[in-house]
Order: sequence, then structure tokens, then C-alpha cells
Amino acid sequence: IEVARAVVSTIDIDTVLQSILTSAMHFAAAPAGTLAAYNEKKKKFILHSYEGLSAEFAKNERWDIMPGGLTEHVLTAVDIFFIEDVDQATYLNGPVELAEGIKSLICIPLTLHEKVVGILHLGDFVPRKFDREKMKLLSVFSSFAAMAIYNANVYNSTRIMAITDNLTGLYNYRYFQQIFSQEMRRAKRYQKRLAILMVDVHSFKQFNDRYGHAVGDRILATIGKIISRNLRTVDFMVSSAVTGQSA
Repeated sequence: IEVARAVVSTIDIDTVLQSILTSAMHFAAAPAGTLAAYNEKKKKFILHSYEGLSAEFAKNERWDIMPGGLTEHVLTAVDIFFIEDVDQATYLNGPVELAEGIKSLICIPLTLHEKVVGILHLGDFVPRKFDREKMKLLSVFSSFAAMAIYNANVYNSTRIMAITDNLTGLYNYRYFQQIFSQEMRRAKRYQKRLAILMVDVHSFKQFNDRYGHAVGDRILATIGKIISRNLRTVDFMVSSAVTGQSA
């Protein structure tokens, strides 16, 4: 009930997943745990919540599915996966897990609509026999976690659609209005310089008239990708239309 309340009370994924992780750890009497979401686009797991582990562990917040590794074993099993003694699990050879002193694990894939959206790990620092029938009830927590991750992804996709240009994938003028005042305040506060670079695609209207808008759209999309690849992470690029011409 507490987890259900957390899921419906906020759209902040970290808050929800932390509540789910804490409840799952309490249910399984596990002193350590992690909850990570799967980024299908980047093919990586991203750590959102952890407890009972060191700050050094949290630095490894993203990881790939390594062939023959623990994550691949869990996802292949498609069900709750138990490791009662890590010394007997030859595929558990990650230096991060071993450095934390984890000796037994419950691994739960988070799936929704037959797609993996995350993974839940509950660990102990001693080898341990798990009550597997009782632990099957952890599927309740995994279902809530999967729904929370799915809802967060839908919300983020909708938010991104509202502030980006469909053609180029760049931020739109609405977002520019939001970010510009924020960056101006930041520049004044820290007495830093702020620069705005305006790039005009020369004679683009004539190009569109000659080759057609479909070709022009591909040109704009390509220009956007080229510039985006060369921006720093602190820079913003906006796509806008001025008097019928794209700039």
C-alpha cells in the first residue's frame, strides 16, 4: 500500500524508486539493494536508487549488458534470480560488486509489456538461503517499479516533445524563452559572460523553392545534427523559423 501511494503521489522517478527499493529491502530483510532503469536507446542500465552500499559504488551509475555477465543471466531467466553464494557463481565477476562484499543476491528483472525496463537487486553480505516461495511476492514490487519507470519515460517523452522541434530534434523557441532568462540570471550571479550565436542558413527559401521542402527538411535535420555533435554539454541550440525561412 505504501508503494502504491508513492507511485501515484509523484512523477519524480527517483522518489518513487527509492520508496520501492526501501520497501523491497525491508520485505526481504536485505541490508543492501539497487534499482536501475534500462535506457533502450543507449542500451545501458542507469542507477536510480541504492542503499547499504558505498558512495564509491554509486560512481558506477551506468553499465552495459556484458555477455555472460550477471545482468544477462537475470534477463535471460526472465524471473526472480537467486544467488545464495556469489563464490559459487562464476558469472558474477564484476569488480564493483565484489568490492562491496556482497555474498548473496536476489535479482529481479522489471518488465512491462514483455519489455525490460529495469532491474532490482537485493543483496546480503553473507551467503544466505532464501525462502523462494515468499520471495516470489517481490514480483509485486517489481510490477510497481516497472510501471513507475514506464510512466516516467512517457512523461519525459511528452515533455521533450513540447520543448523540441520535431524536424531537427533541437530545442524550440518556447524552451529558448524559458532558458534564456535563467541563463541571464546565472551569468549575472557568477559574473560570467554569456554569448548568443545566431546561424542563418543562407538563401534557404530559394533552396526550398528549387528542390522542394522534403529535401530542405533533410538539410535542416542534418545541419542540426552536425551542430549538436559539436556543442558542449552546457550549451543550448534552438531551431526557429523567421519570416518563412529557417535559422
